Amino acid sequence: MAQANLEEVTVVELKRPRRALQPAAEIDQATISELAPITLTDILGRLPATGIRTNSRGEAVIRLRGSEERQTGLFLDGAPLSVPWDGRVDLSALPAGIVDQVRVTASAAPIEYGTNSALGVVEIFTPMKSQPGLHSLQAELGSQDSASLSAVGGSRTSRVDWLFGGALRTLGGEAVSSRSIIPFGLTSDGARVNTDLESASLFIAATARPAWGIARASLFSVGAERGIANAGHIDPEIGSPRYWRYQHWRFNQLTLNAVADLGAATRLRSTVWLQNFEQTIDQYADDSYSAVESSEEVRDKTLGMRMVIDRPFEAFDVRMVANAQVTTHEQVDVDELNNIRDPLQRYQQNLYSLGAEVDTTPVEAVLLSAGVSYDIAATPVTGGRGSQDDLSAWAASIAARWHPSEEWQIAGTVGRRTRFPSLRELYGEALGQFVLNPDLRPETAWLADLTFQREWNDGQLRMMLTPWLLRIDDTLSRRTIVVDGSRRRQRYNMRGSTGRGLEAGIEWRAGDQLEFRLSGNWQDHKARRESDGTRPVLYLRPKVQVSLALDYLVAQEWDLFLEVQRISGALDEDEDGTVVHLPESTEINLRIFRSLRESEEGRWRAYAGVDNLGNDIILPQLGLPLPGRTWSLGVRFDRS
Repeated sequence: MAQANLEEVTVVELKRPRRALQPAAEIDQATISELAPITLTDILGRLPATGIRTNSRGEAVIRLRGSEERQTGLFLDGAPLSVPWDGRVDLSALPAGIVDQVRVTASAAPIEYGTNSALGVVEIFTPMKSQPGLHSLQAELGSQDSASLSAVGGSRTSRVDWLFGGALRTLGGEAVSSRSIIPFGLTSDGARVNTDLESASLFIAATARPAWGIARASLFSVGAERGIANAGHIDPEIGSPRYWRYQHWRFNQLTLNAVADLGAATRLRSTVWLQNFEQTIDQYADDSYSAVESSEEVRDKTLGMRMVIDRPFEAFDVRMVANAQVTTHEQVDVDELNNIRDPLQRYQQNLYSLGAEVDTTPVEAVLLSAGVSYDIAATPVTGGRGSQDDLSAWAASIAARWHPSEEWQIAGTVGRRTRFPSLRELYGEALGQFVLNPDLRPETAWLADLTFQREWNDGQLRMMLTPWLLRIDDTLSRRTIVVDGSRRRQRYNMRGSTGRGLEAGIEWRAGDQLEFRLSGNWQDHKARRESDGTRPVLYLRPKVQVSLALDYLVAQEWDLFLEVQRISGALDEDEDGTVVHLPESTEINLRIFRSLRESEEGRWRAYAGVDNLGNDIILPQLGLPLPGRTWSLGVRFDRS
């Protein structure tokens, strides 16, 4: 029996000669090591058309092509890396040390990803091959009392390959570039009050190769205690800013991957995930953080599975895909001032997806893939509230690739995707901040893009251009309503929105000394008019984003890495409903590396870095700026 390829264990989609995969942006291990990242946001923020912002809950979230944060699927070794209650996870709490590769598909991704990956997916891969000994190590000290340590290593036995990773991180607070945009946000010694962090993570993976194929089990665990910046533009005498701390935050995920050859060239790929998430949020009376008014204790359990059967035939290949996920959310709200503990609230959401995809080569140099699936969402347990009707929708996509010559590639994708409301959108009140809406419907997205790619000199120079279109029906949004004289928020379905954009990029490797990357994204999103003739404003979608990266080997031992990112054209809503133009920003990050030792085992380097060199105001959301200028000193080892 043929042995399964290890690289296929955690890859969601299988690369076959006839499959037309959607265009994707990738960051490999070599590039990751040059970034010397600490958290996952340090990696994802370097990708074109990708936006990272910190929301009002203190979570760093990703947005592709101006999408909402819950519209992008995030996967770790094939398993969803998000908390289903909320539909997202804090990317800044996830360590970068275990990341081996990242791939981002900002279009109608393959149906294998299941429901809720409406506007693209982000795949994160951990190292697949575990050589005995140390794989990587990074230690760093920096401004605002920051420190981090991460290491990855491996070992082998007669039957199992082991991979181990761990990370520790601490931060005294987030640096502030200017108080002008956060007049009601306290600072101390140049940092925002209540933005400290302590976290620790562990990763263990075991890979075995039985006669029938290959199997891998991995455990990822990260825990943190942290403060959350209040919306510093809100006057507490007028509005209601949040004063929160996460006293307990822990994310655990067990993933089982397997590839089995079933004979007749048929292959079964499976991914099973078991997730446990816990958090305790304390809400304080004011910015002194001395008196806890209320708290929210949360525990989520999720069990999911994906099964994919691949079967090649003479003229085409066929894939059958099934996804299932069951999530249970338990929550207890506590009134700390009056010592009242509310009864346990329990919720459940079940997601199912069943589909098929076909690959073929209709003519020479053309690959064509088409798929269709049917998705279902059910909420059988609703915390004692009224039951929600089951929701369902269908999804489909067509992807094509044409290679007119060795230098040219042209790829096109058209697809329809669905995102169901998360449990939090359906039932979450956010410690009294939201009014529930029992009539929420799923979002439906139509996506289309066309990518032109040209290479010269065996890939030393590469150019890419992608125009894209987007239409979303029943867009989930939020509005401000007045209840008993106080302003509250409520989620609702807008009629929808449309979007268009243009991505462009160039990569140039000028010999062994210089690598240059320039990418840009222009986008324009507009809500459709409501039945009353009004047109809602779409917030937090920058019109222009331009990124420049320069990696220059100054001398044999010295390496300079420079990044510049320019963002402009985003809007936000103030507490009184006023539309505000967010300021343009230019972020400059610099790293200087000094080679200490190179051998057959690997490379040791020391580095110094400055992020936001110009100390510019970077404001992706009102009252919640990104950190000002910070510096770091570190040492890093990467195995050859």
